[in-house]
Amino acid sequence: MPPRVHGPPPRPKKATAKKRHPKLGSLGRERWLDISDYVVHFAKGDRGYDTIMSILWSRVIKRGPDPFGCATKNKAVDAESQRAVCLSETPLGYLQRIVERRGTSFGVGFHKRFVLKKGGAPLWYLELGSPQQKAVLELMRRASAPFDSGDPIWRLTAFIDFPSGRPFTYDFRWEREWRVRSDLHFEEDDVAFLFIPEDRHTAAWSFFDDARNENTGPGYFCPYIDPTWSVDKIRQALQVAKHRGKPSLRPRPPWPW
Repeated sequence: MPPRVHGPPPRPKKATAKKRHPKLGSLGRERWLDISDYVVHFAKGDRGYDTIMSILWSRVIKRGPDPFGCATKNKAVDAESQRAVCLSETPLGYLQRIVERRGTSFGVGFHKRFVLKKGGAPLWYLELGSPQQKAVLELMRRASAPFDSGDPIWRLTAFIDFPSGRPFTYDFRWEREWRVRSDLHFEEDDVAFLFIPEDRHTAAWSFFDDARNENTGPGYFCPYIDPTWSVDKIRQALQVAKHRGKPSLRPRPPWPW
């Protein structure tokens, strides 16, 4: 992560509709806690802080280097076309397992409608030997003899996985994974919330306010959520964020916060 003075200047604001405040539940049903209107992306490992700051500064989540999906073993398929950004639909308040798996509490959340506009979609897991898996394999076979790089099936294969073993030796479906088959570019207002450990919330807000005021980088003033919080604490935090104004800042902390 470079020093913030080297960060990009804020982009001109576009005229947008009034931003909606994040809520628990789905489609206005606050008791539907097992489903979410949002998808989340977490950094990984000990460098989670550096990774998420790089993402926020550049305003882009870049695809990983490896291809995804059920066509990865087909050498005729362009691996570049199967690379993707991975996100999760796991509801707020139930993210502890992702935190443990990723090894960090730093992440970013977007509304599903934003990710859908970017070409994202939920992943489809097909059990080996199922009629659905056989149908996809047949479509892939037809597009491979001879190989047709323009066949629509190759635009779908990154969103389909065939978990190994029967029954599943490890059930990845708990991740409720979504993928975007391109780098995910965004603006500050596209971010619904940030995942930050609670003891860094005040420092993070001050840092982004400083960056915006000094024109050294973007500022993110969406709700900040500690992903280890309970549902009740997240609900309370979202209510506070909905009504808060710009805070009276304490002495600004040094970078990194």
